[in-house]
Amino acid sequence: MKNDVIQDAKNLAEKILKSLDPDEKWVIVNIASDKFGNDIVLDNNYSSIPETFGYIHDKTPGFLERHRVIEGKTVGWWYVGVAWIKGHWGNVRPDDLGIDDNITDIAQKKGYISKDKIIKYYYVPTDDIGPQLDGGMAILVNKQKLKKFLVLCGSLKVNFNEVEQSLEFLGENVPFEGKLEAERVKLLIDNINKVVTSDDFIKVQYKFPKSNVIDSDIEENSRKMFKRIRNKIKRNEVLKNALTLKESKGYCMKIEEEFVETFLSSSK
Repeated sequence: MKNDVIQDAKNLAEKILKSLDPDEKWVIVNIASDKFGNDIVLDNNYSSIPETFGYIHDKTPGFLERHRVIEGKTVGWWYVGVAWIKGHWGNVRPDDLGIDDNITDIAQKKGYISKDKIIKYYYVPTDDIGPQLDGGMAILVNKQKLKKFLVLCGSLKVNFNEVEQSLEFLGENVPFEGKLEAERVKLLIDNINKVVTSDDFIKVQYKFPKSNVIDSDIEENSRKMFKRIRNKIKRNEVLKNALTLKESKGYCMKIEEEFVETFLSSSK
């Protein structure tokens, strides 16, 4: 689940970054939960609310906040703009926002907005504060921190070097022997953080019809090869704590979530 949160956070960060104009250094956007991570299409009655980005896991905003991508958040309210304190919005602003608004003070302190301005949220005096969606909130994001987070996430990519027939990760290189072993390593990498079924792992064998392994030995041969792959990675002092290989209802290679947390935190 943790790796799913990391991927969800990366997807959300990428969508926000793509929405920014080149000269924007910070932005406030609205986000809400969607089981597929799709962006939210609001009713026409809420046309004044800007684009709302979707995310999947309820822990995703907290993950981005912990790694300083989200600098501030206002839960349950919908950002619509920036207004003067002494203007109309300053006069009709609900008292609840004095407690709920976590963005205005931060934006002022960081110099994103002047002291005589405040963040404006959707509000109709009939107590309509916008659509009631799970995980709905406004978030304050710094563009440079957003980009740094995505660069760090991009460095957490496991690759396979076709020339050297080796796994590459974090500047480390683990070579493998033979085409069959290499193909199975590639299969695991292509499905990183997911389970490869035993059948799919075994099927790789049939790409090499001249193999000396007879059908009755294929399943055991596959299991032994997986263990060899795991042991080779474990012998690497850096990767043994970063990559985990497990056999459970199939075969899985995953980037260890505790390692990701430590890696991202140490790079702040």
